[in-house]
Amino acid sequence: MMRLLLAAIVWAATVCTVAAQNDSVRYDYTWYMGYNEYTSNPYTGTTVFDFNGDSVHVFSDDSSDIDCLETNVSISDRDGNFIFWSNGAYIFDATQSVMQNGDTLNPSPYMYDRYHTGLWVGQGMLALPHPGDDSRWHLFHQYILNYLHPEYGVVSPEILHSTIDMSLNGGLGAVDSKNETLIEGFFDSGNLTACRHANGRDWWLLIPERTSNVYHTLLLDPQGVHNRGTQVVGDSVYAGLSWTVFSPDGTHYVRYNGISTEVGSYVDIYDFDRCTGELSNQRHWNSEGTGMGSVVISPSSQYLYLTRWDTVFQFNLWAEDIIDSRTVVKIHDHVASPLTGFSTYFYMSMLGPDGKIYTAPSGSQETMHVMHHPDSAGVACDVELRALTLPHINLSMPNFPHYRLGRLEGSACDTVYNGTTPVVEVPGEGMGEVRIYPNPARELVYIDYTGDAVLTEVVLYDINGRRVARYDVSGQHSFSVAGLTPGVYLCHVRSSGEAIITRKLLVQ
Repeated sequence: MMRLLLAAIVWAATVCTVAAQNDSVRYDYTWYMGYNEYTSNPYTGTTVFDFNGDSVHVFSDDSSDIDCLETNVSISDRDGNFIFWSNGAYIFDATQSVMQNGDTLNPSPYMYDRYHTGLWVGQGMLALPHPGDDSRWHLFHQYILNYLHPEYGVVSPEILHSTIDMSLNGGLGAVDSKNETLIEGFFDSGNLTACRHANGRDWWLLIPERTSNVYHTLLLDPQGVHNRGTQVVGDSVYAGLSWTVFSPDGTHYVRYNGISTEVGSYVDIYDFDRCTGELSNQRHWNSEGTGMGSVVISPSSQYLYLTRWDTVFQFNLWAEDIIDSRTVVKIHDHVASPLTGFSTYFYMSMLGPDGKIYTAPSGSQETMHVMHHPDSAGVACDVELRALTLPHINLSMPNFPHYRLGRLEGSACDTVYNGTTPVVEVPGEGMGEVRIYPNPARELVYIDYTGDAVLTEVVLYDINGRRVARYDVSGQHSFSVAGLTPGVYLCHVRSSGEAIITRKLLVQ
């Protein structure tokens, strides 16, 4: 009994401490890019994008001699101060030194001759703050086989997990857990992205299998990473040069795969349920032509962009027919870089914290394309070719989720906090006062209430927002919790007018 009550108290304390508003965090405000020793090109070096001012500040960090190819995470603290970055091989602290225990990520034959250069997999790593404690960070990462699989081609055989404690080593951080295998299989290379749970605290990660319609679902909550199994959705997605993104509001999940000139390239759009982590309603487009590219979505979540080789396509995610809404908003001018002699075709794109979309060209280039108004329809989105001149050539783009996405207000999973305070239990209109007893409960639970509303059902959710039970209480104001796992549940009492009252219920 005392242990259960203590668990409830600890859980409630976590709710209170995690309640800082997501919309103020600046985890993605400092971008480190570039490489130094991978090539003999004299224009190598480390480029920094700093978004903490009124406009992005681009400069060179001469203290860094790190090689960062396509795999890149670059993380700041909640105030925008840079704290670490990684190239998929090592983790580097704010002094540009290898973080304590931050060496030899992704141990594998593929990495043995790549530890000096970094991993060459776009979206091959993702960094998420620990729910309720952003002094701790979770890294999800992968490598690929050092040969082409005869059936699947370029395959990632496992998804790995490492953790960072920024309170260690005098505040520079240390890796306290490294290269833990989460799942094994034949996974698509890259595509590591995540979306906030509807409770505004936890995180969903979807891991696509290679050339398949199977997705592995991981949940990160205050207790750690949980494997929630697989889901099979729609038709198989033929994998190629790929990129994946969630919309900023968490309602859509989109994949791009460039296959070949003969096969074409694919865009697959799904609806996403932030409560359950489930995909649905696949919409599929196969275009002529192919090439390296990426998908990115505007700040309002209305417009999806495919930045592919020499063309930028726009899709309206709010349209009745999303695929039919597509339009070309920019065609590359095929002008070569005067520095490198190569054309600056579109490749990896990322939504910046300033609301603009930044696109790194293919190849090693010293420029960056910028879309200035991504929430405008058609060419008004304003794609400016080579808008930024970088101090060094670059072939990477940091991989970020939408850190500032908050809770889904009013949903069944809006169970953790409201802004900066725990959820306040307010009776629904016409419900009057509601009392649930006994609490804690072992078997029968009774409901007393005042008011005119007719009670119809009770739905129980666990603290991760998962629905675990439903009871019809239209004929009696009681239900049994016998057989439920002991713990804290959110009890939703509903009336005929669909009013809802929420009470915490401790089951012994």
